[in-house]
Parts: sequence; C-alpha cells; structure tokens
Amino acid sequence: MLFSVFLFSSTVNSVFGQSIKYETCGNKTNDPLSVIITGCEDLKICTINRSEPIHSSLNYISPIDAPELRLNIWAKFFSLWIPIKSEPLRVCGQYGVECPIVKGKEYLYNMTANAPWLQQVQTKIRLMLSSPENKPIVCAIIEIHIV
Repeated sequence: MLFSVFLFSSTVNSVFGQSIKYETCGNKTNDPLSVIITGCEDLKICTINRSEPIHSSLNYISPIDAPELRLNIWAKFFSLWIPIKSEPLRVCGQYGVECPIVKGKEYLYNMTANAPWLQQVQTKIRLMLSSPENKPIVCAIIEIHIV
C-alpha cells in the first residue's frame, strides 16, 4: 500500500499549500476546482518527502447525489494503473466527512498520509472520490517525485 493513513476533514487552511497542476481523468469524471499538496514548490511535479506527512486537499463541486463517499488511489507503473488498496477507503462518518453528498454542493477535503516506507520514484497518482456504485464524483491525476 502506498498510503497508510488518510485523515479527512471538511475544511482546509490553504496557507499550507498552493494549487498544483493536475491532469483530468477523462470523461465521466468531475474535475476538481483545485488540488493542493503542502510543500510542493514545483507546481508541475510535486516532490514528496517520504519521512514527512503528506497533506493534500481536493476542492470540487459534486456532479451527483451520493449516500457515501469512497476514496480510490492508483499509482502508475510501466503504463499500468495499479490500485494502492484492493478496496476503496470509506470516508463518510469518519475523518469529519459529512454525508450524504449533495449534487451541486462545493466540498473541500483534507487528506494526510504517512508512508515512510515508500521507495524513491517519480510516477503519477490518480485520486478519485466516488459513490458506492463507483460513479466518479471527482478525479485528478498528479505527478509526484518521492524522495
């Protein structure tokens, strides 16, 4: 598993990071309004220090109503998207996430991950929040360099 701990809350203090460049995940997904990762000095390729917690957030407007929210994370290796966890992480009712998710409402969630065992690598990470039926709510692909 690439990320071991995720903590969500419904507010973020944007002084901890700035919006970084991200790729869209293709059609049928909702692009975020912003993606923030603390400590990213290069807005194109985010350097992440594996010995420090990784603080990030997604700001988006939900395109659908959903009773729950789930986090799916993949890493790209040799042109293949590999899931970080076999099952999506349920985030409603935990980490301060309020559900149900309401269509047209703006949301802002913080994530904190600790992963000191990561290998040094440059890759892409795809983050997607979805409904229990795997309908995408928001999705972004970010390029990272782990040191």
